[in-house]
Amino acid sequence: MTTNEKEFKGGPYSRVTTEDFFKFLDKNSVTTNCVMCGNGVAIVSETSKVSLANPHQPITYVTLFKHEPVIPTEHVLNYYYMLHCEKCGFNTTFSAHRVHSWLTAQQMEESTEDKNE
Repeated sequence: MTTNEKEFKGGPYSRVTTEDFFKFLDKNSVTTNCVMCGNGVAIVSETSKVSLANPHQPITYVTLFKHEPVIPTEHVLNYYYMLHCEKCGFNTTFSAHRVHSWLTAQQMEESTEDKNE
């Protein structure tokens, strides 16, 4: 297994919080209205995790999905997050790599701003 493959198997993509995912959608002017029926209610697939240090405060992460190609390959573009329309059931997916890259860039930008103050 290569270093890149280790990174892809869950890695940082499985630690994107639901709040951060919605920040990505908002800052990139992505509507959560369904593109098929126009319904305004989209459900994000979430996974809650509890730490031993804080068992009464679960952290909610965006559920990480993996596309399994016919020829098994490990690539960052195999991973995605999903919104689900409450009304018609249409699924919209977002590249986990793109979301994580954007969040990382935002955190670095915020860190730079904090140092300059």
